[in-house]
Amino acid sequence: MPRRFANERFMNSGDVVRISSNSFEKEEKIIKVRLSWGGYTYLDLSAIMLDENGRICMENNRPRIDDIVCFRSTIRWKPVSDDNMFEGKIYSDVSEAVRDRVCRNRIEYMLRCYPSSICGGVIGSHDELGQEGDSADDINEEAIYIRVDKIDMSQYSSVAIVATISLEDAKRGERFEDFSNLMVEFVEPAADGMDNKVIAGPYLLNNNELCDNGISRGGCTGICLGFIKCDEDGEWRFEATVKGYELEHIKDDNGKEVAVSPIVTIAKIFV
Repeated sequence: MPRRFANERFMNSGDVVRISSNSFEKEEKIIKVRLSWGGYTYLDLSAIMLDENGRICMENNRPRIDDIVCFRSTIRWKPVSDDNMFEGKIYSDVSEAVRDRVCRNRIEYMLRCYPSSICGGVIGSHDELGQEGDSADDINEEAIYIRVDKIDMSQYSSVAIVATISLEDAKRGERFEDFSNLMVEFVEPAADGMDNKVIAGPYLLNNNELCDNGISRGGCTGICLGFIKCDEDGEWRFEATVKGYELEHIKDDNGKEVAVSPIVTIAKIFV
């Protein structure tokens, strides 16, 4: 596995990355969780909002979709300008954005706005469609922004960080062994979302542990990387898990097996 940074190290399940308040140079405390990888297949980096018991809220006997921050989220964040992506507005649906002339239709809504949690404390990534270059070592990346002071602590006590293969790619048989150089790091971003100050990392996901968890032996389409949590003293930390999950299938009304979106598959374990 080629090295990209001199200070990178392996991350294993149980590792804790502490993010002190002193790590932040700016008044608004924002943690950028950046996942990068090599290979032609692309990943989706998502977040699942969890309550004090580590559970996702239920709605109609299903995980509440509004608590899953992913590319297909209906709740979106629109920056006021490209110069400051953290000053913006939360939209609950496309019709509200159309009224504000942010977009003309759902396709533009998904492309021009970022997925967001209800409270605006977690802002997701635009979709990374993967490199089209000649080398499998070309680097792809997605990022999630945790605005720690904006998270509604009365509802949520932790945020699960999840990486999944798209449902379309999973149906084609692509799995996590198709990737190389999986790496996560934590950054305090500048106002425009670009990298500013590295708070912690980078961490390579340990290939040996990925194998031990069944991720690199086939069948795995999603991994829970870990959890962003707040200590009693107000300090934030990331607790690594590095656990893989297989694509789930259910039967429709006609008895036909239907693949469940990988992010929903993982969300259901927190019910």
